Amino acid sequence: MAVNMNNCNAVEVLVVDLEANTTPPIPTVEEYFDRRSKLFQQEENLGIESACKKKATEDEIRANDILQLLRRKDEVNVYGKAH
Repeated sequence: MAVNMNNCNAVEVLVVDLEANTTPPIPTVEEYFDRRSKLFQQEENLGIESACKKKATEDEIRANDILQLLRRKDEVNVYGKAH
């Protein structure tokens, strides 16, 4: 399996050969949460919203915080209950 690393820009990549009979090493709980946190940060930095957040006014930041809170509540109270 070949992977082009030219476009990865400091993103940790784990390549798993699905045809091999091996599994990647299992990280410790601390390593898992550290990797998870870094992945979320990388995704946030790569998102188009990142540039908007850097230029946002205090009112825009507050409005976004309110919208994100409402989305999380909808996820739990509406979509979560539908499953």
